[in-house]
Amino acid sequence: MRRILLVATMASVALASCVNEESMDLAQKAKKVSFDTPVMNTQTRATNFGEIETTYPKDENFVVYAVRHSGNFTTWTAGSAFMSNVEVTYNTEANGWGNSTTDYYWPEDGNKLTFGAFSPTDVANVASYTDKGLQLSAFTVPATLATQYDLMYSDLAKNKTANETNGGYTGVPINFNHALSSVVFQIAKSSELKETATLTEIEVVGLANTGAFDQNIDGAAQWIGTSGSATYDVFTGSQEFTEDPTRAHNGEADMLLLPQTLTNDAIVYITYTLNNGQTYTRPVTLNELTDASSNVVNTWVMGTRYVYTISLDADVIYFAPEPANWEQTDITIAL
Repeated sequence: MRRILLVATMASVALASCVNEESMDLAQKAKKVSFDTPVMNTQTRATNFGEIETTYPKDENFVVYAVRHSGNFTTWTAGSAFMSNVEVTYNTEANGWGNSTTDYYWPEDGNKLTFGAFSPTDVANVASYTDKGLQLSAFTVPATLATQYDLMYSDLAKNKTANETNGGYTGVPINFNHALSSVVFQIAKSSELKETATLTEIEVVGLANTGAFDQNIDGAAQWIGTSGSATYDVFTGSQEFTEDPTRAHNGEADMLLLPQTLTNDAIVYITYTLNNGQTYTRPVTLNELTDASSNVVNTWVMGTRYVYTISLDADVIYFAPEPANWEQTDITIAL
C-alpha cells in the first residue's frame, strides 16, 4: 500500500444511535452507524513530495474508540467503553465509511458519547485508550522509507449526542493531527558550478527511532522516553545535480521520523562524484544547522516537514532545507 502524507486532518464520521443488547429490536427504528467519506486537509501516508490530498484515501483504514457517559466528558473510563478498537473501512457499495462486523446506534437514554481515533491501523498492537487519551506503549519507526507511515491521532470529539454536518458530510468530526515529523532531502547546484556532479549516496545516522506516545484528555500530546540510534539509507544510486532542486530519495516517499531533539550523533553523510573522477563524502551534523532566519534547528517537532536542500557550490556544499506542505521551518546548512 502506498503511503500518503497528510497535512492537517479532519475526518467526518457519521455514527447513528445505539441501543442496548436487550432491546436490539429497536434497531429498525434507529440509524445504523456509518462513516461518511472523511474530509482531509492532510495526507495519511507518504507520496510524492508536494502533493496534498483533500480526502481520506479509500484504501486506508482508521481505528475508532468511544466511551458512553451520562454527564459531560471528564475521563476515558475503560468500563464505559462503547466502541473499542473498531476498524473503519471504505464500503464501495455504500459509498462511505463504516464497520462491517458490528452496528452501533446513538444512545436513546440521553447519554453522550466521546470519540477518539488513530490512523493507520498498523499501530493497533501497541495502541490503547486510557484516562489520558491515546497511548502508544512502544512505537518504533520502520527502518525503510517504503514501510514508514504517517501516524496520526485525533482530538477527542466530546459529548456527542447526534450526527453533525461537517464540510458537507454528516457525522462525528474526527480531527487528526500528525504524531511524527517529515524529513525530505533535495539536491541542487550553483549556477557557478560548471562541472558535472553526481550524487551517489545520502545516509543519516544517530536518530532516535523508538518512543512512547502520550495524549491527555485536553488534546495535548508528547513523545516520552525516546531512544535508539538508527541509520536510514535515504538515497543510493546515481543522480546528477541540477540548478533546480530535485528530491533525492529511495523512491518518492518522505521520511516519517520520530520527533526529537537532535544530538551530536545525528549526522547526514553525502557522497558525490565530480566529472574529474574524484569522489567526496561530506558529514554534516544536523543539530548545527540554521534556518533562513539564522535560528538553529536542533529539534524536530510533530506535524512539521523539514526539507534539506543540499546545494553544491563551486567550492563548497551548502544545505538549504525548505520545508513544505506541513508547517514549515527553513534551514540552511553550509560546509
